[in-house]
Amino acid sequence: MPFTGIINKIARMFNKWIMMTLAIVISILLFQEEDGKLKHESTVTTLWILFIILSTIYTINGILLKIGFNKEITKFLKVGKPIKGISGFDELVASLKSSQTQSYLITFSSILSFGLYAFVVIMGNPIGNIGGTLALAMAFVAISVMFLVDYPEDPSLTPGGLVGFYEPDSFPLILDNLLSDVFLSYLDPVTLMKFDDWSFGVLNMLNKEFENDETNETRLERAREKILLLAYLAFSNPHAFTEKIVMKELTELIGDNLDDFIKGKNVGLTWKEIVNVVKRIEKRAPEPFRLVDRIMIELTDNYYNFIRDDLYFTVSAKSNQGSVIESSGLIVFFINKTEKTDRDIKVWYRTDINTIHPSYQEVNLTLDALTDAFPENEPPLISDGEDIDILSLLSSLLQVGDAVWFRLQPKGFGYRMVTVFAEEEAEDGDRSPTMGRSFEMKFTKSIGWYIKSYLPKLSGAVGIALPTLKGILGF
Repeated sequence: MPFTGIINKIARMFNKWIMMTLAIVISILLFQEEDGKLKHESTVTTLWILFIILSTIYTINGILLKIGFNKEITKFLKVGKPIKGISGFDELVASLKSSQTQSYLITFSSILSFGLYAFVVIMGNPIGNIGGTLALAMAFVAISVMFLVDYPEDPSLTPGGLVGFYEPDSFPLILDNLLSDVFLSYLDPVTLMKFDDWSFGVLNMLNKEFENDETNETRLERAREKILLLAYLAFSNPHAFTEKIVMKELTELIGDNLDDFIKGKNVGLTWKEIVNVVKRIEKRAPEPFRLVDRIMIELTDNYYNFIRDDLYFTVSAKSNQGSVIESSGLIVFFINKTEKTDRDIKVWYRTDINTIHPSYQEVNLTLDALTDAFPENEPPLISDGEDIDILSLLSSLLQVGDAVWFRLQPKGFGYRMVTVFAEEEAEDGDRSPTMGRSFEMKFTKSIGWYIKSYLPKLSGAVGIALPTLKGILGF
């Protein structure tokens, strides 16, 4: 792990708990006096110096974060790509500046607390005990800021490093390409620019026989969807979709350029980076990936019943969420298993107006037609030759399928009931029987929510209460 990654991981995961422990130990020792002086002065001084050293890691991390971000922006500007115009760029910059400012504040508060303590030690008089308590108060103030500051997973801004830190503010309502559209929605501006370059490189690398009767745009869409599907299967089910199988499938797309594709030569992103980005997005938005799992189960365990009906309808939602700040995704997915091109569907959902916003939303959708007929006999999961298999069928169905991606904003914690309806317009103008799903969404208070909500307040309250109690009670 590079130096910047080590510093960032320490700041994100370990530092705050170590510094909290140090502050508690210092507070205990600070009130142990002997003849009006600190009983463990040398120990307290050592711990406080360690406290400052650890706090400087936040400033170092903030500086590295700024340097890395500016370096990436400069790269794009030098080749004539005005990345500042991409949607979400200003919000990303504001979040990074906020983290950097908070980093400096943590270090400054820690140094100030030690300065007050050093003054107490130098003065060496009973009045200094109040100053020592004030110094400890400043340490707890630093800790309260520490639990509020947020950093990206990777300060070097490698592809996908800002996923989770960057919060998208716009989402497509209609998903033409299920995985690609969701994937693009969660990419930060820096990774999005790299992904555009990657897509162009993939188009130039595609096997000439791959979808050679389609336009370049369609070829790229289908190749990109297949690649993202393989990236997901590579880490979600490596027992069935081994590295050998995944490489074989990629070879059908890329051909002789596979080695360059895997290493990221002429495309900008390596295969490993693509897999890591998909993995991070799956944690943030599991809805489309649960659809992939669900269709896979239908094809492997219920194949003949699945192909018998002319329409597939399902709903996938993030049913358990530990925050009310983020919106939650709900995907309504259809597969038109006929060659009809004029199947119109009206999709809507309802919920209690006092629990979720919006409480009602309606969309009209025209379904894509099935391009290739289903095999009469159930195909194998992976075929050795060129025969159709479950994997290729799954990829084809995801491309044919149509989806509506509703975004729901809860108004509080607890259980929320959501009902989804779908109605197809019949050839005579009437409506077919209504399809529907009702399901419960649970918005809970996660451990992370409790930490960010209460620990900063508790730490700040301790910092204020200590000098107050010291002055009133004189202990």
